[in-house]
Amino acid sequence: MQDLTRHLQEAIEINTDRMPRYAKLSDGQSIPFSKKLIRYEKMALWGAWIFDRVGDKLQAQGIPYMKSEFIEMSLTPDFSPTYPKEIDFNRPLKRVDISPYSKDIKRLISKGDIEGIVQSSNEILHDLEEQKHVYCMLRHIIESLRRIAFLIPIHEVKCEKLQIKAPSSYSYFLLKMHRWTLNQSMSIDEAIAPIQVSGVPILFQDLPHIDLDIE
Repeated sequence: MQDLTRHLQEAIEINTDRMPRYAKLSDGQSIPFSKKLIRYEKMALWGAWIFDRVGDKLQAQGIPYMKSEFIEMSLTPDFSPTYPKEIDFNRPLKRVDISPYSKDIKRLISKGDIEGIVQSSNEILHDLEEQKHVYCMLRHIIESLRRIAFLIPIHEVKCEKLQIKAPSSYSYFLLKMHRWTLNQSMSIDEAIAPIQVSGVPILFQDLPHIDLDIE
């Protein structure tokens, strides 16, 4: 239990451990980005207890809320000083316009259109596949947003069978927070791209892929 808190703590541990490694590879250029990422994760810890309290209560009743939403950090790729051979990293970042997606997600959240959220997320993720070595943080946030949305009706069905209140309001709040961080994530990605293009796989291998395969 306490899954969100644990998830963030493990992320902080990974990024703290890797910070000096990336610093060595980038002649110190990566340090501000590593510190910013860790700082954001520590800030997120302040409110994690709210979701963990709800998650722990529901998990005790057989609803895997907050356990299914986040991928285990143990699935984070092992550290490597280089990209995998199949990744063509020596290409400048091609800027994407996230504003249409952000506006669309805001509209879909307000409508409670889960299918629309998943479809819109799939479309932008497909576009980002053209440059796998960059926009890693943005991709991670969108994948997380998509998974949280996808799980809402699944939890609702399980809760209805148990005649207990579904945690949908908390999930929708998480979706709004994810949407709010899209621009910040994109800014980090675009600022760190020159380091990634130079061959340093920072962020690329520090964020586990989040798919929709629910156990």
